[in-house]
Amino acid sequence: MNIDRSKLVYRKATKEDATQIKRLAEEVIIKNYTSFLGADNTRSYIESGESSKEIDSNIENIIVAQYEDEIIGLTILKEDLLHLIMVRHSHQGYGLGGLLLQYVEKELFKNHNTIRLETFEVNAPTIEFYKKHNWNIIEKEFSEFTNGFIIKFEKQRING
Repeated sequence: MNIDRSKLVYRKATKEDATQIKRLAEEVIIKNYTSFLGADNTRSYIESGESSKEIDSNIENIIVAQYEDEIIGLTILKEDLLHLIMVRHSHQGYGLGGLLLQYVEKELFKNHNTIRLETFEVNAPTIEFYKKHNWNIIEKEFSEFTNGFIIKFEKQRING
């Protein structure tokens, strides 16, 4: 897949984007989370409507990556927390996640000297992705909700 990066646009999501964002999120959850959350948990999360509620309740905190007319990535930012980052499955492996991460880091560092994120310990590819982008693990905490460990990362603003 060839992507002309000059046509990649980052922008705040609007309510009109919600349907497209929800489809992207469901696709990524199914394809990327089933391996460590299990098919039943993944399906239950989506069918319960929790995935859609997460998007609806955070629409004003979402930044999307848009290529031509398609939203191919999204992130949810909450204060100093990168709450979620996703890239459409068909666009993964082309460096777009790294570009989206760089963009949102700059946005977060406008107001914060330290920024944070969390992920599941069993999500090894994501942990490696964040390490590759110079995020530091600061804590590992057991979550009764997921019945597993959450890895907490942070990154400091580099002055200069």
